[in-house]
Amino acid sequence: MSAVQRKRRRAKRGEAASLANNVTDGPWRAGLYPDADIIEIASGLIWRQLGSPYAEDRWRAAHSIRSLTRFNRWDVIDRLVDHAAFTTAGPFQASELGFYYLHARVWLLIALARVALDDPAQVARYHDVLWGFVFDEEHPHLLMRHFARSALIACVDAGALRLPPQKKKVLEDAEQSPLPRLHEKIRKGGGFYHGRPKDVPEPEFEFHLDMDFHKQDVDNLAHVFGKGTWEVADLMSEIVRQLDPNIKSMYDKKGRESRHNRDGYGMGDRDHSYGQQLGWHALFFAAGKLLKAFPVTDDWWGHTDSDPWLDWLRRYTLTREDGYWLSDGTDRTPLDTQTILLQKGKKDLELTGDQDTIQRLVNISSPFPEEIVIEGDWYSADLIKVSVSSALVAPKDAQSLAQKLLDEEPISAYVPTLQFEDEDDSDNESEEGYDAWVLNPSGEARLDRLDPLGVDEANRRPRLTRKYAALAKIAAVDPFGRTWASEDAKPVLRAEAWGRSQTDDRRESHPGLRLLLRVPTLLELLKMENKVLLLLVVLRRSEQRPSRRSSSKWTHTVAVIMITQNGKITYLPGKINHLHEDRW
Repeated sequence: MSAVQRKRRRAKRGEAASLANNVTDGPWRAGLYPDADIIEIASGLIWRQLGSPYAEDRWRAAHSIRSLTRFNRWDVIDRLVDHAAFTTAGPFQASELGFYYLHARVWLLIALARVALDDPAQVARYHDVLWGFVFDEEHPHLLMRHFARSALIACVDAGALRLPPQKKKVLEDAEQSPLPRLHEKIRKGGGFYHGRPKDVPEPEFEFHLDMDFHKQDVDNLAHVFGKGTWEVADLMSEIVRQLDPNIKSMYDKKGRESRHNRDGYGMGDRDHSYGQQLGWHALFFAAGKLLKAFPVTDDWWGHTDSDPWLDWLRRYTLTREDGYWLSDGTDRTPLDTQTILLQKGKKDLELTGDQDTIQRLVNISSPFPEEIVIEGDWYSADLIKVSVSSALVAPKDAQSLAQKLLDEEPISAYVPTLQFEDEDDSDNESEEGYDAWVLNPSGEARLDRLDPLGVDEANRRPRLTRKYAALAKIAAVDPFGRTWASEDAKPVLRAEAWGRSQTDDRRESHPGLRLLLRVPTLLELLKMENKVLLLLVVLRRSEQRPSRRSSSKWTHTVAVIMITQNGKITYLPGKINHLHEDRW
């Protein structure tokens, strides 16, 4: 490529961060068909999917960009980055349908930020266009800024992009408010239900917002800066007028119907109408203007020691702050979890109570297993929910506690585990003689929760509590805590997460979690603490009652497995195919 060509390409990329008035229609003006150029066709198809109304399609397109890097097809990604200046998908979409080019830009930047963690030298070549998104003063889009900034910082941290100290500092502070924090509450009313003050006239152009979006997302942003909700809504109306003056409502579909056949007008996350995506992006354009012009106040209802602005922004970014996607931590479904747990009964199929089958669920298929499942929650191939939980107990209490679990109504039987906020108390025995030793992290998934290749559970893998991890002398060897190894680098603990996040479609696979510990380490811990391990296994079957459409029929099988310090395994059967009777 000549120096002139490189200069033209850089100039072209520099246009990409503009709003709607400085963009071009793309290279497809000649007709309905693209040139017979495989790079143009590949990039055009991906660009179209990046701007899809459906979140799953956008995430698949982002994954395809990552796949291109693995095949070293940076020529296609180069062309995609050029497309960031375009507002159409050309021949890759019906011209009468509005193209969601703002969605396309965001998901392109999401992909580039992730790719920058693996190939920073390549992504650093796009520093001009990324810099344009970060420092677009006229039309700042805070979500685009976030991911463009993340990509640049990854390149800088890897040494692939060198910046003068002052410019690096400017980049690091790009998401911060440029104004001093105002540590006081200044909002006087002005909430969603207060409406517009009587002495304030209606705007010339009003963009009608979805009600839930208005009273939650828009009102939350207004709280950050102590503004009235109506003020932010007016600002968003003006932004939408610049984007598309023909659209006056988030309910405007512009000729496109949802494939999900959603009832009513409520705004969801899985797909957006044309008007909804305009409103969604107007929120981030408005956030950029507010951040530049007004100080952050104490009107936000979060923790007093937190930053209200960053608290608000994080609600719309990735689940993890290190830049990894949930899909990075999602495993393939373990084959041994896809068992059949229904068996032929006297009349119909019923839950199994077979000891060998239930023991295999926790990996006890021989007298001396290498590792066992100490925590788990997944579905079998025939959609039976399997729940495994465990705790350590004193030897003198083991038999009585086990019997108490078996006597309990199965739907209520449980063994305690800890949440993050409880971990500091893990040195003390928890309720009724159980020593909780497994930690189940909490937390909600964010923007990447609808990635079809990821699952929320990938970021909520169970692990041993801090106390028992220290006793076992193990530490996580990967960002997601998939594997925990000893000081000699031998894997000791494995945490698996697989499946798909649950949706309204019952045919889709459910998410699953398992925590497996090597038996030699287990026995060492039992000896050190003078404890016995109690494993509770619960099988649950849910069926719709034929006479009551909204009611479910629940049946359970329960078993308890005890493991002593010398490795003795005792199986205690409980209720089998037990029907839960609802007392209400």
